Amino acid sequence: FNNLPITTEFFGRSRTLLKRNPLLRRPGETNFVFEKGLIRFKNVYTMQFLSQRELIYFSLFLVFSVCSLLSKEQGITVIPLAVCYDVILHLRSKRAPKRNLVLSSASASLASFTIILICRLYIMGMRTPSFSKADNPTAKEASTITRTLTFLYLPVFNFVLLVWPKHLSFDWSMNTIPRITSLVDYRIVPTVFFYYILYWNINSFIQIHRSKNSKVIFQRQSCKVCKQNSEEDHLSTCKMINNNNLPQSCNCKNPANQPLPLKCTITMCLAFVVLPFIPATNLFFYVGFVVAERVLYLPSVGFCMLVAFGAHALWNHNRNLAVGGCLLLLATLSARTLQRNRDWASEESLYRSAIHINPAKAYGNLGSILSTAGNLDEAEAALRLALKHRPNMADVHYNLGNLLGRQNKFNEALVSYQLAIQYRPSLAVAHLNLGRVMETLNRWKEAEVAYRKCSQLDITGLKDPRSHEEARTSCLHRLSRLCEERTCQTEVTDLLKRNTQFLDDSVATMNCRTSSRQSSHSITTDENSRLPDYTKLNGLNKTKTSESEELFLRALQKSPNDPAAYVTYGQLLVQLGRVGEAAAVYVKAAQLAPKQHALVTSAAIALRHAGRLAEAETLYRQARDLKPTDATSHSNLGAIFHLQGKYRQAASCYREALRLAPGDHVIVTNLQKLRNLLASNKR
Repeated sequence: FNNLPITTEFFGRSRTLLKRNPLLRRPGETNFVFEKGLIRFKNVYTMQFLSQRELIYFSLFLVFSVCSLLSKEQGITVIPLAVCYDVILHLRSKRAPKRNLVLSSASASLASFTIILICRLYIMGMRTPSFSKADNPTAKEASTITRTLTFLYLPVFNFVLLVWPKHLSFDWSMNTIPRITSLVDYRIVPTVFFYYILYWNINSFIQIHRSKNSKVIFQRQSCKVCKQNSEEDHLSTCKMINNNNLPQSCNCKNPANQPLPLKCTITMCLAFVVLPFIPATNLFFYVGFVVAERVLYLPSVGFCMLVAFGAHALWNHNRNLAVGGCLLLLATLSARTLQRNRDWASEESLYRSAIHINPAKAYGNLGSILSTAGNLDEAEAALRLALKHRPNMADVHYNLGNLLGRQNKFNEALVSYQLAIQYRPSLAVAHLNLGRVMETLNRWKEAEVAYRKCSQLDITGLKDPRSHEEARTSCLHRLSRLCEERTCQTEVTDLLKRNTQFLDDSVATMNCRTSSRQSSHSITTDENSRLPDYTKLNGLNKTKTSESEELFLRALQKSPNDPAAYVTYGQLLVQLGRVGEAAAVYVKAAQLAPKQHALVTSAAIALRHAGRLAEAETLYRQARDLKPTDATSHSNLGAIFHLQGKYRQAASCYREALRLAPGDHVIVTNLQKLRNLLASNKR
């Protein structure tokens, strides 16, 4: 199992995630750990037929089943796998008490499976997963024949990855695997052969169970002393002869070790391969991927069992051939695994390794990595190659626009942003950056149109509504600046009122997250380069500072009870470096709306920047009380305690924040620094 190349993703992702944060682990890997544990408990409680501990083992089995399901939906399939195990034991057992216990175990497992599945569906809202067409193109295919043939072929393709893992990739989306559109496709032949072998094994298993000779098949050699069947007690005569001890020549000393027939063993191995893979087959609902190596972790266990069984069978005929074959197999898989480990050494090497399989996705991701690393020319080439293979990728057009903007190629960046919007009209950040480029090119009217479109976008059905709302809010600020420069005072006031609608809902999320970064910013200084400065979103013209301030003051006179007006004026003061005045303005806004979590948090941030830590602590407490289940509120309060030297209170707040948001990088970093500080003080 450790030499299978497909499991490299397990260790590669775990290593990457653990390197970033020891508390993070990919759900697929966590799910696999739980699956292994519950299979072990299932084996123990099933074999301990008459043990008093079997109820405890069964309970642990159910607990691990639920944990596996909560980590990844695929975990639910291990319960049917355990039921299959029970059925095979049922066939092996002839004594009525044992058979009844095995049947009751299977019935209890099925009942638990039904209850857990219903609960999971209820939590999901009885809805199927949503995904884009690029994630699983076959699911959006109009032709029923094409969908059916392609979905029937995908399990065969996954099995080939186990048997011959020559081509592996971090992503198999888009058109990586061409769809089967006709019956003359060459892939139909291996598909038919695969399902025929599967059908033959299942049918053979059923025939064994129904056969009149099944008792003969499962019966072991009788006791040589009393000729009694091994599944029954010895005759009293046999016991008397041996002084109530088992005879030395008895063949039924350990009835639990009865070997299974060949076909039953193969069926159990195939159950390990097939049952955990069923959720990924698109049989019951469409999934958001074509092929994923992570869904093959548990099926690979069944594959390893089949290999071991085949090696054992070969050993009985030719030991030299069996040893040579095993060594060759292990050497080949080890070499491929080492090569795959090098692919997973870094993100750049991983994306480069998938260029020949999924060039569009690989080049797109590679371009982003190279751009971040500062290799702009190579990054631009990679992004253009990605668009050459798939021109309708909005994210790649957007990233290319950002890269061109960094190179001051504003006209080309403008075209990239427009294409990104064309292929995904709801991409708010593309609208925002398009407006910025328009401003840079002094095309004010077009910039205003771009900002207006962005501010009117709908967030329904978006995967990342938070960043979408951040972009919309930024557009409103920039639009208000444009109107201010044109002295459209009425429109500025209207935009400020519109901005109020975002503060408690969408912008609340943004501000809370920002406040977390800012509050820990002074504690975790190495995060400084990655923190966004939302106080500069207004971008007001500094040459018209007095006019801008006068305009905002007039707006405040017109709407003295409008907290949004105070917030925007406070942002202007912060940008002008008048932090003390800005804090007073933010506090006034929080007093006007004491129930709005975002305003209270913003006021606390302003007070902290002004050095008024005691007052900031009071408002941070108020923000925490408004949203006691918000991890950011607890983290902010912990940060202000940290700054004031109240380390015990800070540690308590950090721990509570970490409980609400496990794995948050800022919280983990601040808590670790606090622990280091306490340790150094003790020394």
